[in-house]
Amino acid sequence: MHWLGMIIGNLGGEPNLTPAPYPFDPTNRATIFKSYVEYELKLIPHYHGEADQADDPHIKRVLHREAWESAIHAKKFQRVHDQLKPDMAAGKPGGENNLPAAFVDKVQGIVATKYTEMLQHIRNSWVFQKQGISGWEIMDFAFTR
Repeated sequence: MHWLGMIIGNLGGEPNLTPAPYPFDPTNRATIFKSYVEYELKLIPHYHGEADQADDPHIKRVLHREAWESAIHAKKFQRVHDQLKPDMAAGKPGGENNLPAAFVDKVQGIVATKYTEMLQHIRNSWVFQKQGISGWEIMDFAFTR
């Protein structure tokens, strides 16, 4: 993501940091992880296809690297899936949570706000990278807050 964002910013574009949906089957933990594996495996030919359309060798390398990372993610998700004990595989995440729902919602809201703020700082660092060190200082600030 960082390499692609830097390329987009360097070319004068505006990086889109809107999270894409990560499709999954929420039936149980096993189906969730299996969905993650399938999704990552679909990304591999997508990134290779995008790389094949790029003229710039650096952009080609970055896109091929994204395909490689999706393959790694698929392997990791598959490993987690394969290590689930039957009772865990059949259950749903959060079922064992004893915290009040209002508290969980509040914490999730705080995390989402901080994550959005960090993404905005990263976006700024990519857009302002042509202004020298200030772009990198913005990114450093995002990770130290």
